[in-house]
Amino acid sequence: MDEVNCVYCDGWELRDQPLVIVSEHASGFHTAKLLYQWSRDIVVCTNGHSVLSTDQKLQLHTKGIKIMEQRIASFIGTNGLLEHIRFEDGTEISRSGGFVTPKFIQSTSFAEQLGCELSTSGGIMTEGLGKTTIPGVYAAGDAVSSSPSQVVFAAADGSRIAMRVNQDLSEEDFEQNTISDIQ
Repeated sequence: MDEVNCVYCDGWELRDQPLVIVSEHASGFHTAKLLYQWSRDIVVCTNGHSVLSTDQKLQLHTKGIKIMEQRIASFIGTNGLLEHIRFEDGTEISRSGGFVTPKFIQSTSFAEQLGCELSTSGGIMTEGLGKTTIPGVYAAGDAVSSSPSQVVFAAADGSRIAMRVNQDLSEEDFEQNTISDIQ
């Protein structure tokens, strides 16, 4: 089905179409606000979860964004393209594409095994320049923050943190080698 998770990657291509956002957590509200710049025909589906506050529901309603909280039974389409969504109560809506807001989680528990402190989103806590709560352990990219999860961001962050590691090691080496060590 023509469902993706990044409004910035695929929002433009789906502009002016009837779209759906499937989200079982509060990030669906944020996604709806972003997607609104490309389509005014949006339905937010929470798949049986009550994740939107009364204020969020009101804001979406004032923009004409429909909210459907019943559980989804199936996505219907042909040739890999979304055409309809059927709900367990028998209700069906037509949509030509949409977005799923996944819950990002770390794929391994190595940070916990090392004793690193984790953020509320499950990323490794750092002081901003890669240092974790464990001396000598640095973290970058998706290990620190799972959103946005893009190779270019992870590579840039890895490069930045690698420079910090090199600086710290150089500083440590410089401090350890005195004039008497050299002679």
